Amino acid sequence: MRVVPCSGKKPCSRLVSISQVAGGNPVARDNPESYAVDWTRCSCGAFTCDRCLAAQGGACACGTSAALLSDAEKVEIALGGPPPAPSSTPLLPVLDGIARQIEEERAKDNLDRARALGALAATVVETQGTSAPEDELGAIVQWGERFHEWAIPAEGARYAKATLQLLGAPEVYIHQTKINYKRALSGDRWDWHQDLQYWHHLDGLPSSGAISAAVFLDDVDPLCGPLLLAPGSHAAGMVDLPLHGAYGDGADWESSFSSNLTFRVDPATLERVLGGRSVFAATGEAGFVLFFNDLVFHGSGSNMSWRDRTSIYVTYNSTANRPRPVPKPRPDFVACRDFTPLTELVSSLD
Repeated sequence: MRVVPCSGKKPCSRLVSISQVAGGNPVARDNPESYAVDWTRCSCGAFTCDRCLAAQGGACACGTSAALLSDAEKVEIALGGPPPAPSSTPLLPVLDGIARQIEEERAKDNLDRARALGALAATVVETQGTSAPEDELGAIVQWGERFHEWAIPAEGARYAKATLQLLGAPEVYIHQTKINYKRALSGDRWDWHQDLQYWHHLDGLPSSGAISAAVFLDDVDPLCGPLLLAPGSHAAGMVDLPLHGAYGDGADWESSFSSNLTFRVDPATLERVLGGRSVFAATGEAGFVLFFNDLVFHGSGSNMSWRDRTSIYVTYNSTANRPRPVPKPRPDFVACRDFTPLTELVSSLD
């Protein structure tokens, strides 16, 4: 029996039972306080049990109207298809609504619930983001920044302080924050790349001087398509790679957040850079934090697990390495142009 947490607005202890048996798995049917055999899956991808759906007036936590699925529909989902149809609900209001719920849960110190809502928003982005209007696509990255601010402020101070030590820089600011979400049995493969390729050519970073903190919000094992890194590959410097296709003006920013990479590594270059090197698979429990610099070659495979996995990436850059002006810059929510150092945040730990 496959189970997933209920995504109701209020904390729900029941698990949604996804079974190929019409009428639901017998064990789940006999334990209604622990499992739900009647449920719905919203177009945002979230699963909601019958009780929470009724309590929410027939709507998902994201605000989209939903109805309980028939036995045939539930069996079809259990067999692996079809995916939910994109919702006509605008993405930005949905994320704003979830953000307000996160604030409420944080105020009540319900950190686990805040993180669960974070996973829900990541699901919304995954299922609706690619078809959203341009003015709403910005929420994909902006929401990640807001989640970092609300969900892990104390940890953020420690990450900034660690980055200062790793860079040997007197001051840093946040260059970029984003969510990396890999859905179960899917989740795109990301080919080998260097982050500096994008930050130098598209944002104007003069040289290497940025470090990313990857924060695991879920357990990551070898099946989950973990981040793969090649230790020591930064020693090659920024490798000269051809531009795949054409990168237009700043409005094309979403193309640089696609697994169809703008700068691609050919086999000969990859052999030259990685040949003879070991590869590190970043696995660990939720809460694990990995730091890596902008020149390290990294990538990831598809998520072959039955579990989704979500990570938050926060990139800190030295204020001395602030971006130069570029002709067609990406939006501020992709490449921050506020270079205010995080001095106050870091000093809060002293």
